Amino acid sequence: MKKTFLYISACAAIGWASCSNKLDVQPDTLVSPDQVNSSNVALVLNGTKLALTNSAFYNYYILPEIMGDDVQTAGMQAYELCNIPSTDNSITLAYRYPFACVNNANMVIRYYNAHTDEAALRPIAGEAFLLRAYAYMLLNEQFGKVAIMDGTENPLTYPTRNSEEEVKAEIESNLLKAAELLPDHEGKPLKGSKQAAQLLLARFYLNSGKHADAERLANAVITSGS
Repeated sequence: MKKTFLYISACAAIGWASCSNKLDVQPDTLVSPDQVNSSNVALVLNGTKLALTNSAFYNYYILPEIMGDDVQTAGMQAYELCNIPSTDNSITLAYRYPFACVNNANMVIRYYNAHTDEAALRPIAGEAFLLRAYAYMLLNEQFGKVAIMDGTENPLTYPTRNSEEEVKAEIESNLLKAAELLPDHEGKPLKGSKQAAQLLLARFYLNSGKHADAERLANAVITSGS
């Protein structure tokens, strides 16, 4: 029994030693706010995009379709009957992932604001403004009042929800800034562009009843030649 104990102890020691070499390694796909620099800020932007393309985010789109009877399912009867109990958390991901997008976009934007003299950062920051605006559009359309976050909040506190007017003002200002910073569309579907920002802003104005502004921006995209 004593030999067995020593053998097990030796194996455990070897295992701990091998693991200890990995504990100090920083993941190369994780960037904290104080580590953002000109070399990895594009990686942070990729994280911003991934938040809205995560497979779990499908709930944002599918649940309203179930409630509207456009999609039928046997597994989510509460949504089929439009009688959702207060304990249901299926919609949580539809709320969480847009805010994950906002969080990453905030990191990019804060870095850009401190380094506006670096021309290479303009399109990266432009996409961050575009994605942050889109995330807030999704949140506002689904939940109405939501918290406007800039990334400096205390993570241990619950933020106060801003009014819908404040959220819409945030969306508009972000899209205007995105259109200012982004280049013209160059046939790259995975890249943000000035025209993408203008079209999203046109949609925002149309839904807000600002038809003249929506028409102006739509025509600007049509005549841009991009």
